[in-house]
Amino acid sequence: MNDTTVIENLRSALEYRDGKLFWRINTPKRRAGDEAGYTEDTGYSRVQVNGVRYGLHRVIFAMHYGYWPQCIDHINGNTTDNRIENLRDVTVSQNGMNRCPKKAKTQTGILGVSYEASRNRYIAHIKINGKYKNLGRFETAEEAAQVRKDAELKYFGEYRRDARQAPTIRT
Repeated sequence: MNDTTVIENLRSALEYRDGKLFWRINTPKRRAGDEAGYTEDTGYSRVQVNGVRYGLHRVIFAMHYGYWPQCIDHINGNTTDNRIENLRDVTVSQNGMNRCPKKAKTQTGILGVSYEASRNRYIAHIKINGKYKNLGRFETAEEAAQVRKDAELKYFGEYRRDARQAPTIRT
């Protein structure tokens, strides 16, 4: 089955309403109008149609735009917010620009800022295209954090994770 046929089958089985999917069809296990999908421990929602599991955000995107993107970004960083206006087609690299991995939280509690005790300085750093870049050493954490934010704006542009949008780090 080609992508267009799969998307049309999804459109006939599911209806989109404000970031959620609802069944259009009755089966022995569900009724038309019931909400479709479930949320996994990862924070992402999934839906199973005709024995195939899909990411809910991917189905919503494909139903709306008519194609499967390589990667989808939740603009506000909330993986449970699947409203179409919160989803955008990005490259894997662009999506990684706003990722906040567990190991990125340093002893300072500031993303991209660590403390170098031997020199009594704070170090600002950033990962660009898979490589770490040292942004310099600073006397205060605030100075280092500002340099990091400036670098995010320069290198990541609209794909940076704004402080207001920072996702909760799962431990």
